[in-house]
Amino acid sequence: MSYRIGEFARLSGVSVKTLRFYDQVRLLRPARIDPRTRYRFYSTEQLKTIATIRALRASGLSIAEVRRTMRTPLHVDVKRAALESARTNLHRSLAEIEHSLLWIDALLLTKDSTEVPITIKHRPAMQVAAMRAEVARYEEIDGIAHELERCVPERDRGHFQGVQWHRCMSDGQLEGEPVIELKRHGRGREFNVASLPATEVVTAYSSVDDASAERAYSALSEWMRVFDRELAGAKCEIALPGMLEIQFPVRASATY
Repeated sequence: MSYRIGEFARLSGVSVKTLRFYDQVRLLRPARIDPRTRYRFYSTEQLKTIATIRALRASGLSIAEVRRTMRTPLHVDVKRAALESARTNLHRSLAEIEHSLLWIDALLLTKDSTEVPITIKHRPAMQVAAMRAEVARYEEIDGIAHELERCVPERDRGHFQGVQWHRCMSDGQLEGEPVIELKRHGRGREFNVASLPATEVVTAYSSVDDASAERAYSALSEWMRVFDRELAGAKCEIALPGMLEIQFPVRASATY
């Protein structure tokens, strides 16, 4: 038995437009075309074919993948491989969607999120020259940073240069550590040489004034709470021209 395209569309559950498209891309050709009227006719057996196409499309396969799957002699094996590939891609997409939703939650829940954009980046392992000291005020660390710069020749410096804060005012004691990346292994009588491990850092930027920096610190702390992260090392401030980059090394919070 054969059906004209409108009737076949109703029986198969797809639109006439879709059937014409499937014909155009050579996915499902009509069983025959009347040479005089150019009417398309479909067979009963093609209802099973259209059901297979719809199932594969619903599984996430593209038109090209469906066409390749249905035209191969090894129909069952290729179909399984295509479905497994589609499942992997969908899981990846779901993970990306969940990650995006978390970012949206963080932006909605974090105070001043529109003023303090936050991002994550990888900080590679490096060797640094360091001077760690207890100070009475935050400003006192600047003098130690200048002393470290004096001790490390410019030719030996890498790009990374900042101050790690091991203890802050909220801890009841200030302890900072200016660091400068070393391009090569070195030793200095005036400074220590330390190794910073590779880590993920959640980063925010602020102006150099205290109020802006406090908003950035607050936003980073709130982001860590929303994403259930904890510090994996000392907080770091990097002075840029007219700007401050604040880095929190992070890891997933331990579960008990």
